[in-house]
Amino acid sequence: MPDDPGSPRFAQGVNYDEAIPELTKLLNEPSESSWSLTQDANGIQKKYRFKTFRTTWAFMNSVAEHCMAERHHPEWANVRFIQASEDTC
Repeated sequence: MPDDPGSPRFAQGVNYDEAIPELTKLLNEPSESSWSLTQDANGIQKKYRFKTFRTTWAFMNSVAEHCMAERHHPEWANVRFIQASEDTC
């Protein structure tokens, strides 16, 4: 693993030379909200937006099931944002 502080850091035992191509592919995939390296370079992040709480919850459950099967424990946040506008006459 390089000593560059901006370089991604991987968990102990991960082969850097094998992991870098996969990470590079994720970081460069074209999409509305692409993956990015976290500020501390210890992980990757991606923002998702859903129209309803129900679809948000279904997505989170789906990800949780996959993570449990892979024995992976991601950090995530569910932030609810409500935009309101007021018409003044």
